[in-house]
Amino acid sequence: MRSTICKIFASGSALLLTSLTSLSALAQNSNSLSIPVAKAGQCQALVVVPAQFKERIEHIPIKEAAKTYEIRPAEYEWIEEQIMVKPAGEELRIIPATYKTTNKEIEVEPRTIEKTVVDPVFTEIDDEIVSRPSYMVARGQTSGAFNAVGEAVRLEEIPEQKETITRIVVKEPARIENVEVDAKYETVAMQEIDQEARVEKVQVEAEYQTVRVRKEIRPQEEIEVEIPAEYAEVKVFDKVADAQMRWEDVLCDTAVNSATIINLQKALNARGYDTGTPDGSLGPATMRALEKYQREHNLGIGGVTQETLRSLGVSR
Repeated sequence: MRSTICKIFASGSALLLTSLTSLSALAQNSNSLSIPVAKAGQCQALVVVPAQFKERIEHIPIKEAAKTYEIRPAEYEWIEEQIMVKPAGEELRIIPATYKTTNKEIEVEPRTIEKTVVDPVFTEIDDEIVSRPSYMVARGQTSGAFNAVGEAVRLEEIPEQKETITRIVVKEPARIENVEVDAKYETVAMQEIDQEARVEKVQVEAEYQTVRVRKEIRPQEEIEVEIPAEYAEVKVFDKVADAQMRWEDVLCDTAVNSATIINLQKALNARGYDTGTPDGSLGPATMRALEKYQREHNLGIGGVTQETLRSLGVSR
C-alpha cells in the first residue's frame, strides 16, 4: 500500500493531499521542520498549534492608604462656686482629605513579533543582440552581382543586423520582514491623595457665673486613624508559548468511514461543540466545531488527527 502525507495550508481547516513527489516543496516552505518517514498505510499532517497564554489576576492599587483623625471630647465634673464656668479654649475642626482620580495604563498583553513574507519585485530591461553578423560580398564593376569571368570585382561589407529583446530580471529579492504587534493596555482609574486631612483650631472665649461649674478633668484628644488602601483585580494574560507547527498522525482516506465520523460528531456535540445532526460526513459545521475544540484544548489544528480522537475518546 502506498503511503501518503497530508499537508495543511492557510488556516489549517482546508486539507490538500500531496504525493511524495511534492516533499521537496514542503521542505522549502517548512525548512525548520524535519519531514517524518511515513509507513505504509500511515497518513500525517503538518498541523498548527496556536500560541498559549496563562491567565493570572493582578491586584492594582486604585486608592492609596491614608490617615485621618478622630476627636475624643474632653471630660468634665461639676462643682458649685463662683468661678469661670467655661474656660477659654480651642475647638478642633477636622478637614477631611481630598482625592483626585488619575488613569493608569496596565499592560495586559505583551508585545510580540510576527513574520511576513515580501514577494520579489521584477523589472523589464531591453538588450540588443546581434541577429546576423557583418559579412563581405563580391560585386562587379558594371553590375551589382559578380558574374563574368575576368571581370574586375570589388568587396563590399554588409553591416551586422541587431534585434532588441526585453528581459524580466529581479529588481528586489524576496525577504522576510518582522512586524511588531504592539502590546495591549487596559486603563485603570486610580485615586490619589490630593490634599492630606488636617485639623483647624477655633478659639472659644471663657464664660463666668456663680453656678454649679463643670470643671475639665481630661482634655480633648486627637486620635490618628488609618484608612486602608483599595485594590482592583485585573485579568492579565502572559504568553507562555509561541504558535508552532508539527507533524501529527491523521486518518487516511481509507480509514475515514461514516461510523468514525458519527462517533466524532457525537463526542463533539456532547462537549458543547455543535456539529449539527450526526450524519457521518465531514461538512463545514463539523470542521468548524472540530477546529474550535482543537484550538481551545491546545491541540494541533489540522483536520481529524489521532491526537484529537484520543482527546475525545473516539476509537477508529
